[in-house]
Amino acid sequence: MRFETLEHYRRFIFNRKWNQNFNRKLKQHFNTDKELVIPLVVHKIAISSPPKDGSCTIMIIYNHDNELAFCRIGDSSWTCLGNQFVVPFDDIIYSKKHQLFYAINGVGYVQAWDLKNPSFPVSKVIKYTYSQGSLKPPKEISKVKFSRCRYLVELPQGDILIVIRYQSSIREDGSLFCPESFDLLDRFPSKTVWFDLGKIDFEKQTLEPVDCLGDAVVFLGANESFSVSASDYPGLRPNCIYFSNDPPAYYRYTGKPYGGCDTGVFSLEDHSISHGYPFELGESQPPPIWVFSRP
Repeated sequence: MRFETLEHYRRFIFNRKWNQNFNRKLKQHFNTDKELVIPLVVHKIAISSPPKDGSCTIMIIYNHDNELAFCRIGDSSWTCLGNQFVVPFDDIIYSKKHQLFYAINGVGYVQAWDLKNPSFPVSKVIKYTYSQGSLKPPKEISKVKFSRCRYLVELPQGDILIVIRYQSSIREDGSLFCPESFDLLDRFPSKTVWFDLGKIDFEKQTLEPVDCLGDAVVFLGANESFSVSASDYPGLRPNCIYFSNDPPAYYRYTGKPYGGCDTGVFSLEDHSISHGYPFELGESQPPPIWVFSRP
């Protein structure tokens, strides 16, 4: 086997070791001799239930085209669902209320997947009329061009939110700008500056602006987006979005460190962004992810 560059070799070794570790844990926890090959690049993972239930379905966004695939516990291969849209997918979640997987792409198209019968996966495009949310950014932010990342989040009561994250590069003097080359991305890391939220109304097929989460807390990042009630977790700030790095494709594929430098808490009450920790996080790879346990 030949590798054109050292980076190709590094990715191959990383993927092979990842597969070996994954299948060792698979055999350990599920008492099975089957092995499952993991795609080279996995961006997002969503699961329908805890793996110990035995009937867990896993959906992923994978590889450079950000396509969809799924498998169930005990499967020996992935079922590829592809991507009927030209624009790659940004995020996926599993809705416990609707018992469906939802995926959203970079321009806001939402697709629902019913995978109860894995032999006949059923998809449906969720149509809605979008209007800008009620969170109005300050003038100094609204004048700048942004990169946008879209997320899907299921609130504790079952509502599905679309969350748009606005990111911009920041110069040393604190001013915002949109870089036009990868060289500038290296010099001026991307920072999150704003969020916009909307709730999908499936009956009216509209996206209703959301300016308050109440007791809910939303977590966004490189892993599956989720939400909890602040009252169930002492110390969490209600009506806030906790976010960690979710890097653009440039950083994912070059192997450059990008994690840790864009992590914080966005308050929907006063629209402020705070770090939430008493020290400066350095860049790392992979980026930090959120880990929590049910109360």
